[in-house]
Amino acid sequence: MINLLLSLFLFFGYSESISGRVIDLEGNPIPSVLVKSGDQYAVSNSNGQFTIELDSKGTLLFQAMGFGIQEFNINEMNGKVEFTLYPIVFELPEIEILALNPRDIVERARGKLFLDYHVVPSRTTYEFGNLIQIQTEEGVSIGKRFLLVDRQLAHIRKSPEFFLIDGKIGDDGNFDESDFEIGSIGLRLINRFPYEGSTIPDFLDSNLMDNYEYEIIDETVLHYIVSAKSLSNRLHEDGILWIEREGFLLDKLIIEKNEKGNKGYFKGVNLKMSPVSGKSFHLIKDWVEFDLVKIEGRQIISQATHFRRTQVKSFGKIQSEVLEQSRLNLLQLRSKESKEAYPIPLSDLGNLTSLFQNYPFKGDHRFTVTFDPFQEN
Repeated sequence: MINLLLSLFLFFGYSESISGRVIDLEGNPIPSVLVKSGDQYAVSNSNGQFTIELDSKGTLLFQAMGFGIQEFNINEMNGKVEFTLYPIVFELPEIEILALNPRDIVERARGKLFLDYHVVPSRTTYEFGNLIQIQTEEGVSIGKRFLLVDRQLAHIRKSPEFFLIDGKIGDDGNFDESDFEIGSIGLRLINRFPYEGSTIPDFLDSNLMDNYEYEIIDETVLHYIVSAKSLSNRLHEDGILWIEREGFLLDKLIIEKNEKGNKGYFKGVNLKMSPVSGKSFHLIKDWVEFDLVKIEGRQIISQATHFRRTQVKSFGKIQSEVLEQSRLNLLQLRSKESKEAYPIPLSDLGNLTSLFQNYPFKGDHRFTVTFDPFQEN
């Protein structure tokens, strides 16, 4: 039996919201816990922290992988509150065990993904946050930008459309205007979920799977965890997939540039720039992670995270390092589009600077996106 300890601190003021942190009995944070209050959703980050707007009844519903769903009424509690969630106990019947190799598991998940993910048109509202940190010999500059968007998907074979509702620039950064000329591709990469707009990672493409090595790197009661590594110099993406043992539904996916992808990413740019200016760009790490949750009978992206580390060199010496982190957090599943929302052209998905220059923002929304600390590696 595993216990979850949830400490909630209630904040009363102009907004009925709560912030909390989910940890286990040993004090370890529990990430990716879905928290629901009315039609508002939040997902705990890697530190187990979340913030959510309360519905008029003050109810909270918690859903964590491997645990039962529990609902609590905040109005009946005071101050610091502790909750205990009990794990689901699986009583497995005696069944014939079929030996499945890792590629079989991935192929089954690929087929299920097309059928079970967004089988009908969907409209969801997300908070998007972007953090950029630039480190030079002079010091560190930090900038934060936030967007509130509707994400509409008419059909899985079409690309999602984004409608801009609100946005703000973080007030705890120290960028000046010239620093904000740095574009972000985080919103575009987070938009790149398999099959949407016929976009498929190389390791899920049936025509390329022979060029990958698939391996079960771990197993849990609920999941096979399978890695996909490229065997070709021409395929620059590797992946990790969390696939349900019963039903082969994909619950989590990481798409990462491999070493060949990192080396080749800026190759064309460097061939043009380096001989003239001595400046070159080097991609050190780049990955995007999708977490899915079943809501109203279909798989929905509950959270997506993009991370990128780039070094800028001048005549072979490191001049600066740019760290970028972007996050998409689910707020609600909608039946109608938001009023006063502005459609975002696909060309602007990779240019946050353009969005902040060309679209009006009221700044009314209270953003709850949090970022993880940058790691050394």
